[in-house]
Amino acid sequence: MMNKKPLLQMIDQPEGQAQISAPLKQGLYDPQFEHDACGLGFVVNMKGKKSHQLVSDALQILVNLDHRGAVGCEPNTGDGAGILIQVPHDFLVAEAVRLGFKLPAVGHYGVGQLFLPKDPGHRVAIKTELAKIIAEEGQTLLGWRDVPVNNSSLGKTAVAAEPFMAQVFVGRHSSLKDEAAFERKLFVIRKLAEQSIRYGNAFPGGKFFYVASLSARTLTYKGMLMSEQVEKYYDARAGALAFFHQHLPELGSGSSQPLHRPQWRDQHLARQCQLDEGAAGAVYQRGVWRRHQKDPAYY
Repeated sequence: MMNKKPLLQMIDQPEGQAQISAPLKQGLYDPQFEHDACGLGFVVNMKGKKSHQLVSDALQILVNLDHRGAVGCEPNTGDGAGILIQVPHDFLVAEAVRLGFKLPAVGHYGVGQLFLPKDPGHRVAIKTELAKIIAEEGQTLLGWRDVPVNNSSLGKTAVAAEPFMAQVFVGRHSSLKDEAAFERKLFVIRKLAEQSIRYGNAFPGGKFFYVASLSARTLTYKGMLMSEQVEKYYDARAGALAFFHQHLPELGSGSSQPLHRPQWRDQHLARQCQLDEGAAGAVYQRGVWRRHQKDPAYY
C-alpha cells in the first residue's frame, strides 16, 4: 500500500517540534502570498470639525475589531494596536505652558511620540543626541513632555517590555516656507536619529529608542496593546481624523510568525524583515504590471 504524500511539503523540523514556518513553494502554493490580516479603518469629519467624540468613536470601532487581533500567552498581553490622530494643538499648548515653554501656531512646530529606555541616565544621553541632530538640521528644540500612561490593564509580558513614553517638540525654522517642507525635514530628523541612536550601537539603551511619529500634522499612540487597552493606556484627545489599527499576524496555511510579539516599538515582529518582504512583493507586483502592459491577457 502506497503512502500518501502530504498536500504541502513542509520544511524539515526536529521530531516533535511544531511547524512554524511557511511550506515550500510548490504547485499552486507560493509562500510570498502569505500576508497579515490586520483590522484597520478611519473615522473623519468631512467638514474638518475636531471633537473628542470622533476620537472616542474611532476607539470604540477599534475595540469592535478585537477579533482581528491576537494575544500572547497571557489573555491581557496584546499583539499590538494603536491610533493616529491630528495633533491636539489646544491641549499641547496648555501642557507646554505647564511645563515652562511655549508652542507657536499650528504647522510651525512638530511633535514626536518617542519610545525611550526606562533608565534615566540612558534617556539623558539619547535626548542630548536628539537635540544635537535637531540643531544640526537647523530646527529648534522647544521642549519635552513625559507622556502619562496607565499600564494597570497590561499583562506581565507587555509590562516587562514596556518603554518610557515621551514627546519632543520641534520648532520650524523660518527658512522652511511651507508645512510640506517642514514635514520633509522632520522625516530627515527622524531617520538620522534612528540611525544614530537605535542602530549606531553607541548609546546604552539605544535599542529601546523608537519614533512612533514625528509630524506637525498627526500624532500616533500605539504599542504592545490589545484594542480595548489603547484608551486605558493613553489619553487620546480631540481631532477631525482618527486612523486605527489592530494587528493580526499572517494566518495562511503556513503561518510563519508567532502570535506573541514582545516588541513595543511596532505592532509587527521583526519589522525590518517584513519591510524586506514587502519590498520583494512590490518588486514582484511591478514585474506583473510590466508584463501586463506588454500582454494584457498575461495576468
